Amino acid sequence: MYEVIVIGAGLAGIGMAIALKRAGRHDFALLERADDIGGAWRGSLRHCAEEFGVTPHIRCGADVRSAVYDEAGAAWTVGTADGARHRARAVVMAVGTLCDPARPADFGPESFAGAALRSGRRDRSVDPAGGRTRVTGVLGDREFARGTVVGRGGRRLEDAWGEGAEALLGVSVSGFPNLFWLAGPDIAGARDSAVPVERRIGYVRQALDVLDTAASIEARADAPRMFGDGWRTLLRRAVWSIGGCESWYLEERRRIRLRMSGSTWWQRERKRELRREDFHIRPRA
Repeated sequence: MYEVIVIGAGLAGIGMAIALKRAGRHDFALLERADDIGGAWRGSLRHCAEEFGVTPHIRCGADVRSAVYDEAGAAWTVGTADGARHRARAVVMAVGTLCDPARPADFGPESFAGAALRSGRRDRSVDPAGGRTRVTGVLGDREFARGTVVGRGGRRLEDAWGEGAEALLGVSVSGFPNLFWLAGPDIAGARDSAVPVERRIGYVRQALDVLDTAASIEARADAPRMFGDGWRTLLRRAVWSIGGCESWYLEERRRIRLRMSGSTWWQRERKRELRREDFHIRPRA
């Protein structure tokens, strides 16, 4: 059994792995569904993975389909498409929120006969030199988790998030112990992108430190809502909500679940130190 499984070997996943190595934690695996790491950041991240000794921990071609929590054993079982099962005390979701590219409605073969090159899944066998290029700005399909996630008491994440995704500081969800997000809901500030993840990585590392002496840690039931509701009240008056535009920040009920109305500085300070009172921590037997 691993100490930690990190799902996704992109920018956040490689950063988390480096933090684990620096903290002296070497019993972990990175599960990546693609045949290489990094997505759009491939070149730079491959170099980082090698330099910091992360490469031996990476399992490419591991398409995660499920993650099920065993409350008695205080551990997760992560299943992949090839039928393999991996067990770990903690799981870190480093899935990119835009990892699945969306295809424009007018981008089918009937209207465009050329090769489609996506930044996250570029076909490097195609040489665009000398040809005409059409650039289409379409974001991916938002995704916070990979596959079916079943937490404490058999509760599915999709049911827990039935009225909208929410997590304490975008990192921890009540009912899903020892499961952490690096790109969860309510993580992007109004004045920045979702890319800076260093502080979230540090916050998760502190949660893993708690597990050195505890069986499990999860957000208190009221903590995620206390965190998110204040931001969403402010965002109801923001252009994303009242501008009349369709946006990937909006869920079906036109509630914002990705953006927060606050400064990057506030997020950094709030995640500087894990507050144990925000969590339910179960001691070891």
